[in-house]
Amino acid sequence: MIDKDDYPTGSTVAFPFNPYPQQVALMDALLQSLQQRDPATAPLFMLESPTGTGKSLSLACAAVSWLRYQEQQDLLLHPVTQDGIQETTTGIDWLDEWVPQSTRDRQQEQENVIKTAQTARTKLRLHLAELRPLPLQQQLRTAVIRAKQQQSTKKRLRPSPPKPEEVKLEYNSEEEDENDDAFLKKEPATLSQAASLLYGPYLDGSFAATPSVAHVVAGSGVRKIIYAARTHSQLTQFVHELRRTVWGSDLRVVALGGRKALCGNPQLNTKPEAALTESCLDLQKGTSTEGKKRSSNCPLLSSRDAVETLALHTLVHPTDIEEAAHMGATVETCAYYASRVALPAAEVVTVPYNLLLSSSVRAAVGLSLPQSLVIIDEAHNLPEALRGLHSCRLSLPVVQTAHVQLRNYVQRYADRFSARNIQFLGQLRKIVQALEKHLQGENKKTRDDDRMRTVAELLFDWKVANINLFKLLRYMERSRLSQKLMGFLPKREEETEVQELSKHVSAMSLVQAFIEKLTLPGDSGKIVTDWPKLTVVESGSRQSTQQRHPALRYVLLKPSYFFQDLLREAHAVALVGGTMRPFAHLASELLGPDHPSILRQAHTADTEMNSAKTVSQQLVSSSFTAFSCDHVVPDSNVLFQCWGSGPNGVTLDFRHTVRGKETVIIELGEALIKIVGNVPNGVVVFVSSYQYEALLVNRWRKTHVWDKLEQLKQLHREPKLQNQVDSTLLAFSRDAASSKGALLFSVIGGKLSEGINFSNEMARCVVVVGLPYPDLTDPVLKEKMSLMDSFQITGGGSPVITGQTYYQNLCLRAVNQTVGRAIRHANDFASILLLDARYLTDQRIQEGLPGWLKRSPTSFDAKPVQKHVEELRAFFRSKGVGAL
Repeated sequence: MIDKDDYPTGSTVAFPFNPYPQQVALMDALLQSLQQRDPATAPLFMLESPTGTGKSLSLACAAVSWLRYQEQQDLLLHPVTQDGIQETTTGIDWLDEWVPQSTRDRQQEQENVIKTAQTARTKLRLHLAELRPLPLQQQLRTAVIRAKQQQSTKKRLRPSPPKPEEVKLEYNSEEEDENDDAFLKKEPATLSQAASLLYGPYLDGSFAATPSVAHVVAGSGVRKIIYAARTHSQLTQFVHELRRTVWGSDLRVVALGGRKALCGNPQLNTKPEAALTESCLDLQKGTSTEGKKRSSNCPLLSSRDAVETLALHTLVHPTDIEEAAHMGATVETCAYYASRVALPAAEVVTVPYNLLLSSSVRAAVGLSLPQSLVIIDEAHNLPEALRGLHSCRLSLPVVQTAHVQLRNYVQRYADRFSARNIQFLGQLRKIVQALEKHLQGENKKTRDDDRMRTVAELLFDWKVANINLFKLLRYMERSRLSQKLMGFLPKREEETEVQELSKHVSAMSLVQAFIEKLTLPGDSGKIVTDWPKLTVVESGSRQSTQQRHPALRYVLLKPSYFFQDLLREAHAVALVGGTMRPFAHLASELLGPDHPSILRQAHTADTEMNSAKTVSQQLVSSSFTAFSCDHVVPDSNVLFQCWGSGPNGVTLDFRHTVRGKETVIIELGEALIKIVGNVPNGVVVFVSSYQYEALLVNRWRKTHVWDKLEQLKQLHREPKLQNQVDSTLLAFSRDAASSKGALLFSVIGGKLSEGINFSNEMARCVVVVGLPYPDLTDPVLKEKMSLMDSFQITGGGSPVITGQTYYQNLCLRAVNQTVGRAIRHANDFASILLLDARYLTDQRIQEGLPGWLKRSPTSFDAKPVQKHVEELRAFFRSKGVGAL
């Protein structure tokens, strides 16, 4: 536990301007939590700060302040202890004679580690300080050219390496994999000047002795802040916030990403991520995945010294991933490997979710968590992100394609396989045949069984339970079988389109991924079979039907299995976001029933904070922190209304069974006409699904509703394709700022419901239509609810979480995330309208809405539409604007 007088607090942290009380409270909560952390436990922090309160800047300032303080503590010499007794030398020989020699040796070893680290870190800091005043691009270009010239000189003096051998078909289960990232391995004696400054074992002192500074993993460099978010735009925003801090000029930041984001080779970077990775590794080995002909090495990796030089220059100033990629492209050097080389020296690392949430991926990129503060933004997405990352879908066409590839491969090389290869290939073919038979639904009983099955049940049903899947996967990985099968489809089958399969991805690689899921702990997930169904697809005024293929889905039910792995490794994990409550809901999903004390603390925090009316509230213990604060926007800047009926008195009821009625759809249209006619600039309307949005638009086009809306505002609709989102937002933003204004139809939980900034004129009004309750007939949801019921952990006499409260929370969290799109800063103002009678009548729904919203000058009393319209007009008149 840290108890130094100069330990930072929320009020002493250097801030670029006078912070809001909410920002001071958030920084203080994070710093207190780190100070009170129990070294024997893995602490979890849950920090909620509404969108628009400056959360990212607060976290940046507090986290870096802690890091700089902690680094000073790391480099101090601490007494060596043995058997609980402090023993330390004084430097005076006669006084130290009583100290055992073993203690003296340990202290000398510790001193060597500290001195090595201090020297290396000082050299790096001074060198970067020399580079900062210089024009970065010019300096980088000059340095890389010099590095490439030096590399060319080295190559001329070095004998030519032997030509690589052909990939062998034979497999020896005891052989180790060839190192895919051999580029990153280098002996200290051959380090370039740039690499020697970045070399992890120098920075953490482990080159001088076995231990390392502050118990970070030897070779991983300095203690770090690891910031994770879902999208690159969110990561880029955090880097920009870091630049605003007082440390912004000299903070060492590395932006990690996949090859797709950083590769500058135009021959490769147009491929999907998986295919790009394979092509990159094959290029490095001098082989081609598209045939036997050898291709040259990647020109961006022609000089190791150049990559190391680029890595050093990315640390001169805080650099986001787009800037790092641009720097690499400018000097024709690989930015992907440069980020890996720079990683040990980084003080802050930004990563997308997928690079953080998998231990195998962390190991592959060299991201070490011990002694690091991990901050995960928009953390309410974490359970679904873990499920998405560790779930898997396998369709019948993919299985059939893999089967054909495997059969052709075996037939072609049958006389060249060893007995060991034949054994593994036979086991694999047996599994593929079982998968194919199951998905063909030959057994009617199998087709009629739509429940989720355990892995053990299916393995016994398929008669493959005796196969050791771990050994089989080891064979597939080391022999790179999936890649070898790419060329073993007959021409006529290559022409057959498999929608789930890219031409760059081997069908067997998807089978392999599914088999990997079968090796997870038995209670962590289950398998469901999706049988074909006729679905109606609406496009404009036309309808068509599509028939899906049968598919197996492995669904991760316990994200806690993977999250606790992360929690055990890190110094501390901070989950942050604008809609974190109820804390017990998120804690239950991420921790499961194995941490009852934390779940009870989370439940206590929910109970106390729901009734609190102060600027901020917090609960801090050695193992858990919960924090929530009010919005920085004044109450008078938010108009909150609940509409239970429309202009004609028809009840606004958007339950699934009645929302498709003509009367309800027309009444909603009439209500929107009233709303948009009295709101200036931009209006964003959120509905429950893409299907319902299409239904509404199609019906309104046949009546006067669509024409009237079009007369009032420029109309836009959320696109279904991700690559059309930016252009849609640009057009909507332009129209919203015009005198006429604009109306955007979006989907709750869609592409525009979170992570998008609808500030100022873009959203003077946000309308939420209905309540987005999940489908209760979904077998996966049923399993999740049943899992929550099984916890049986109580707090304050009531269950911490049940299946029903879990179901309710899923809906309200989506609503709260959606309404947060409108208010983006302290001077912003907007009206927020919830259209559904249930908002007026259901107390559970009212309690689940954010406090800052409910404190606006309104109530949940039912009012006639005319009264709502008068309030809208008065609200915007008070802000000096009005609908034209």
